[in-house]
Amino acid sequence: MWRLPFACLPAACAVLAAPVIAKPPPPVALTPSGKWSVEYATNMCVLSRMFSAGAANVQFSVKPSPNADQARLMVIETGKQLKAQSGIPEVSFSDGSRPERVQVRAVSKDGIALTAVDLPRSSLAPLDSPDGAITIRFRDAVNYRFAPGGMKSAWKALAKCERDLLKSWGMSEAEQDRLQRMPVGRPGWIRPDDYPQSLVMRDIQGSVGTVLKVGADGRVSDCRAAEPSGTELLDKRTCDLLLKRAQFEPALDHDGKPMPALVFYRVTWLLQ
Repeated sequence: MWRLPFACLPAACAVLAAPVIAKPPPPVALTPSGKWSVEYATNMCVLSRMFSAGAANVQFSVKPSPNADQARLMVIETGKQLKAQSGIPEVSFSDGSRPERVQVRAVSKDGIALTAVDLPRSSLAPLDSPDGAITIRFRDAVNYRFAPGGMKSAWKALAKCERDLLKSWGMSEAEQDRLQRMPVGRPGWIRPDDYPQSLVMRDIQGSVGTVLKVGADGRVSDCRAAEPSGTELLDKRTCDLLLKRAQFEPALDHDGKPMPALVFYRVTWLLQ
């Protein structure tokens, strides 16, 4: 049995070589093969573009949260099988920046592989540059470098969809025009021990997209699951906790005064 010595003379020591860790392969560089499109759907505004490299065809989508510093990136591939897995991916931008508070969920269903990456919306700013690019790597699920291009124009098209979406939720255009700064959330409202034990035992995970009514005092007075997780208990648990604990720095109008606003806030429940 090998043991590492804790003390020895230099001439008498045998040095055990450190294990060699395989270097991950370089990311596959994908280039656009289609135009940007905006999907208008119930409770959703999604910006998408097709990319390719050789025989690989990949859809890259961005689904930002209206009035909140959250966004979900989606990498969608057909004919690819993935085991369900979650964790923290490697995400970096061409300017060298790396976003904080990043998590990922990869799944396959009906021959379609989906890798969803949640990160701050503000971290996507480097993509506005003409040569901006993002690299996403997560285990065996995805290892791509996207150079989206044309993001500034794409954001403008998306903004119209988000404006209509907020209006459908009950925030008038006049209220949206008054908004200078969206509500600022404070993390830590939902903790690991909040996970319903009955769902832990059944290995049930999910993502709940909520619409919150945040008052001029920063308190949440209403919550509904605009994008349900598919598990009613998880949806209810999410809203119950946000109504009880969530506290925002309120939205500000152009005069710097607090004002009420609607916020889309996503909570993803993962089991590691």
